[in-house]
Amino acid sequence: YVGDLTYMQLLSNDDPKVDGNGLWFVAMDGMRVGETFISTAGNYTIVDSGTNYIVGPASLVAALAAAVGAVTDACDDDGNCPSYKLPCNTAGPDIKLSIDGNTWSLSKPNYIVYKPTNPHGMCDFAFIAVPGYDTWMLGVFFIRQYYTVWDYENKRIGYGAKAIV
Repeated sequence: YVGDLTYMQLLSNDDPKVDGNGLWFVAMDGMRVGETFISTAGNYTIVDSGTNYIVGPASLVAALAAAVGAVTDACDDDGNCPSYKLPCNTAGPDIKLSIDGNTWSLSKPNYIVYKPTNPHGMCDFAFIAVPGYDTWMLGVFFIRQYYTVWDYENKRIGYGAKAIV
């Protein structure tokens, strides 16, 4: 990595949902796309290297998808739309996540998923909506952007700019 590492404290195990189950809970305040702010206050956030996508509450993922110009892929009979698509080759805004007082950006190439089977130059949106879910999971699409330090002893996660080699 280059530069300094920025550390985020894990949430306390005094919280009943953060019960020492081995998950890495952090405080995410919200996400910003341009002038659109999407509050995540009241939602838990887990940083999880075993999850590929970024998973979140359905209504908040829907708001985020709209802010970046993604359209629903398919909805079920209850109106739940778990996934979204957007054009692969057009410019798109950055998504800025505010975590523990720090801002972390995802550029469009880092929040889309190219699949050769997708028709008409469309890519999957790397954020997945889960109805009835009140937790965010920041998976590999977030983690891979930064040099990451899992500091178990000090109960924190550190991020830094990745070195270009």
